Amino acid sequence: MATMDYPEYERQQELACVGDHIPEYMQAIFDDAASGPTLAHLQHRIYKDTDAGISISFQLDDGTYVWVGDTQGSDPALVSRVHRIGFSSIVEGSDAEVGLRWLDLLDERWETTELVVAEFNRLVDETNDEACRLWDEEHGDDSEDDGG
Repeated sequence: MATMDYPEYERQQELACVGDHIPEYMQAIFDDAASGPTLAHLQHRIYKDTDAGISISFQLDDGTYVWVGDTQGSDPALVSRVHRIGFSSIVEGSDAEVGLRWLDLLDERWETTELVVAEFNRLVDETNDEACRLWDEEHGDDSEDDGG
């Protein structure tokens, strides 16, 4: 019987060790966002707390996704299965949108919860800023029309 080299399998095994930190990373994100204990709570908090209504989605360890409004987002057992968090936004009243930006929780750069939280917040801000800029481009800045 011939043996085969499985570098992708080995890579996945390495990443599984990093995955041990995901509950800690997610708890730090929840704490920073003052969110409840489920993905749905975090989605709702970020949507409400951003000017552009940022949508966040989650890719789980089996490759499936939990999108905004998905009822399974209310299952607290899914929190530890998150591998990536995606950030996007539509621009109300136009065809413009901010495409998904991903925070990969298995990325080897994340050595501390502080780094993960900082990247989460950076991606929220970046997505919000781009969506607001696109909205201004589409609808114009109303402050210029105030008779000034």
